[in-house]
Amino acid sequence: MKTAAELVIQVLADAGVKRVFGISGDSVLALIDAIERTPGIDYMTVFHEQVGTSMADGYARVTGNPGVVMAHMGPGVCNLVIGLASAYRDSIPVIALSGVRELRKIGRDSWHEIDQLGLLRPITKWGARIISADSAARVTKTALTMALSGRPGPVHIELPKDIAKVESSVGAGAALKFSAIQEASRVGPNPKLVEKACDLLLAADRPVILAGGGVLRSVAEKSLLAFAELLPIPVATTSNGRGTIPEDHPLAIGPIGQYGTPFASEEIKQADVVLALGTRFSDVATRDWTLISPSAKIIHVDMDAKELGRQFEEALSMVADAGLFLEAAAAEMKGRIKGKRPAGPIEGQPRIAALIKGRDEEFKSFFDPSAHAAVPGKPQLLVQEIIGTLKRDAIIVLGAGLYARYAGRIPVRASGSYLKSLGLGALGWAFPAALGAKLGQPGRQVVCLLGDGDFMSVIQDLSTAVRENIPVAVVVFNDYGHGSIRELQKREYGGRIVGSNYTPPPFDELARVMGALGFRATKPEEVKPALGKILDSGKPGVLEISINPKIG
Repeated sequence: MKTAAELVIQVLADAGVKRVFGISGDSVLALIDAIERTPGIDYMTVFHEQVGTSMADGYARVTGNPGVVMAHMGPGVCNLVIGLASAYRDSIPVIALSGVRELRKIGRDSWHEIDQLGLLRPITKWGARIISADSAARVTKTALTMALSGRPGPVHIELPKDIAKVESSVGAGAALKFSAIQEASRVGPNPKLVEKACDLLLAADRPVILAGGGVLRSVAEKSLLAFAELLPIPVATTSNGRGTIPEDHPLAIGPIGQYGTPFASEEIKQADVVLALGTRFSDVATRDWTLISPSAKIIHVDMDAKELGRQFEEALSMVADAGLFLEAAAAEMKGRIKGKRPAGPIEGQPRIAALIKGRDEEFKSFFDPSAHAAVPGKPQLLVQEIIGTLKRDAIIVLGAGLYARYAGRIPVRASGSYLKSLGLGALGWAFPAALGAKLGQPGRQVVCLLGDGDFMSVIQDLSTAVRENIPVAVVVFNDYGHGSIRELQKREYGGRIVGSNYTPPPFDELARVMGALGFRATKPEEVKPALGKILDSGKPGVLEISINPKIG
């Protein structure tokens, strides 16, 4: 018979988990040993639990399958907090496995003991302790189901050291499959509400679809395009929804909000009907809830009933999977517009042609050499050089920093191509998330763009990328400090710069010392050749773009 630790790992492996990220500790040695002896699943050690959690997060974002991280009890679990909070805010399925004291010691103020379940409860969907070997398989299957079903999110299992080694009288049972869990929790729309939604859209003068992350989670990109092209209806996205429609498609307006484009934000302001799919209407997406007109009629479709009507007054609200709604709405709409659709390509229709013209002009204006004159380093020219090195399906992972915001203007043309810690905005998330994304999509370019402060917080795991040969390209915009904070201090605190200037090490040299490729650029024209070398090498590499913060 198998031990509790062996059953936990067997259930995960049977479901399709290929890799567990983590740091060794005596409380998880039984789990690590079980991984070594279980076919189809591997263990990858990292140098900080936040890194392991964010690697699991990035892997989950690009595959749709749960990422798994393991942590030693006590301080190791404490180090999971930032990564799990980021996954929780962005609805990412991550499974956290942790050790815990022996059952007889729990509650007796033992060494390393904290209330781990209580600590992680606010930032996980579900958590449980395995209290007997016979319950190990059942609890692990519940964790998989909870992470993937409904609105996805992180979960936590803790396994006491003594129970981990106890043999169970029951086996692992039938294997769970990720797709089956997800399909079982998809909720179809109420047909009457679908009819009302079509009524509102057909009566609108300037309808806009707002696609959020729920469209990606539903793998409904093709359904979105098919529905949008019926009328046609322009499509804007939230930042989490980028990749639901190629941003060079005739109907693509672009992303809205704080990390979006002024053009897209203005267009959604002018909409008289907004069909919002799988979005929370966050403050970031809506610029503090100012981007949707009070007179606009909102049709809100989301799998989470708690989000309906939470931020705006809605003309129509429904709990439904975004993909199932789009399929039902397309079927309903086809019957109503049969023979009424204008002939010719959609880009020839007056409203769509005007939108394309405005979108493309705004993009050209943003990258004009004379733009952003007050910002040191000509960031738009740096980003333009980066765009020239990327394949159409490249995965862009954005971190924190003043210049990473400019990198957010890189066009997204494929599903799963834009990753960012949006709900939490976690420092130290982007680089490990990029590593996880590359492991999940090894055939695609993965480029991480972040500031020097962000990279410094997790730079030790560049050695993990080298050891495991994870060929991620890291572009560090080095403006010698916390540039975003420095700008705020200049504007709002009388120009007093406190705590936001520092001198980081030379990132190109540090990369080479750690065994990665390392390059340095000081001019826009030096960016493309250096980044191209990294992307073509099949090795991890760092491109430091040095920016003097005092030169405009």
